[in-house]
Amino acid sequence: MMSHLVKIPGIIIAASAVRAKATRISIQCRSCRNTLTNIAMRPGLEGYALPRKCNTDQAGRPKCPLDPYFIMPDKCKCVDFQTLKLQELPDAVPHGEMPRHMQLYCDRYLCDKVVPGNRVTIMGIYSIKKFGLTASRGRDRVGVGIRSSY
Repeated sequence: MMSHLVKIPGIIIAASAVRAKATRISIQCRSCRNTLTNIAMRPGLEGYALPRKCNTDQAGRPKCPLDPYFIMPDKCKCVDFQTLKLQELPDAVPHGEMPRHMQLYCDRYLCDKVVPGNRVTIMGIYSIKKFGLTASRGRDRVGVGIRSSY
């Protein structure tokens, strides 16, 4: 069922504030000022891993240090996005069980359309996102490759 179009009825139980997400970024090396422009970002909640090394070859110049790139905010293209939490309808929950919930990702014109408490029928693409435990939540950092649906 991953990456398929699905239709899910439910109740919105939480909504985040509308935030900006980059769709295209430009990065620049701190040392040699080499610029990489219009780097496309993946849709959804995943971010972008900056290159660890500068790729310019300049004769007679020292090598750039590790992690030299920084994002140039004024050259980025952004869209609005919001995360919502959808809960299963109470009449669809079997007697004695807790209702299930899932996280939704909305962007562009779909932001700020619903508030917690609204009954909705969502049509969208069921996907997964990377999900790793932080050092405070997991002792051995087990589960770095775990993925969660959104």
